[in-house]
Amino acid sequence: MAGLAIGIGDKHGPLFLRGYGFANLETRAPADENSVFRIASITKTFTAAAVMMQKEKGKLRLDQTLADFYPDIPGARDITLRHLLSHTAGLHDYSQGGYPASYGKWSTADEFARGVLEMKPLYDFPPGTRYNYSNGGYVLLAGAIEKASGTTYAKFLKDRIFLPCGMTATEVDAPLDVAVRRADGYSLIDGKPGTFRHADYMDRLPLSAGAIRSSATDMLRWSAAFFGGRVVSPASVAEMTKPATVTGGTLVGDARWWPPGFDPGKPPAFATDDNYGLGWEMTTFYGRPTANHSGGINGFNAMLTHYLDEDLTLVLLGNTDNGVVEPWSGLIQQLGSRRP
Repeated sequence: MAGLAIGIGDKHGPLFLRGYGFANLETRAPADENSVFRIASITKTFTAAAVMMQKEKGKLRLDQTLADFYPDIPGARDITLRHLLSHTAGLHDYSQGGYPASYGKWSTADEFARGVLEMKPLYDFPPGTRYNYSNGGYVLLAGAIEKASGTTYAKFLKDRIFLPCGMTATEVDAPLDVAVRRADGYSLIDGKPGTFRHADYMDRLPLSAGAIRSSATDMLRWSAAFFGGRVVSPASVAEMTKPATVTGGTLVGDARWWPPGFDPGKPPAFATDDNYGLGWEMTTFYGRPTANHSGGINGFNAMLTHYLDEDLTLVLLGNTDNGVVEPWSGLIQQLGSRRP
């Protein structure tokens, strides 16, 4: 991998913060705990928290339908915010094929919503009946947040989450932003270790599904604030980290839908009870329950794992495709033998 930042912390603060390798291979700028990486789908934890913040103020309801925000989307009256948050809405995930032709032109929440209409197919299954991870579903939540708050998704997160949590290096990213201490993203050449090229350029980022950039230092601050009940109430934290269900009460982990011919592969043997709550993956690693999320986008890979039995958080941010998987697996194994 090119570079990596690792953070371990609890509610009292960081226990370990360190960088390895390079944030930029050409300038040999080192990666450290304050280097800024794209965190990709870990963005969804912030999006879900923003929805719950508006719910606590009475401005949103989890049973509120998508029709309140985007009535032109077919079937919007059958989709609730809870469906979108838990990936049970049935909306197609464009990353599984069927990218809309206009994808590279989206920037605002409403443009993303109009773009979702171009997905082919639009739905994979009726809302509430199955589970399928859907970036297309999560981009629609930005519009709900904006319409409830009266401000943009990016400004809401900055004013209501990033700054109050002391996350000074964290922003909703845009490809042309100049960000202090930004790490460059890399891919391996033909998959060969130690051979690098710049990752393919992305002229648009998936907003509320995966557009945040951050540092290891800031991500520990996020975890401490969220699980400490300083972002949403402890009751909301509990609701968000409870495995979601589909029709009939089946856990989403037992109701997965896959596209025809799609091979999801097998989960690692150390990961069991793999479910999803509201913005958080709920997985048991080596017998220890966690709330976690992973993220991957061109040139970047990220993992956030919070141990629910110890209030301990592990963060890894890297600037190479799939670059944190191996070190994360090793650390998870070490932490699996630890008991609070």
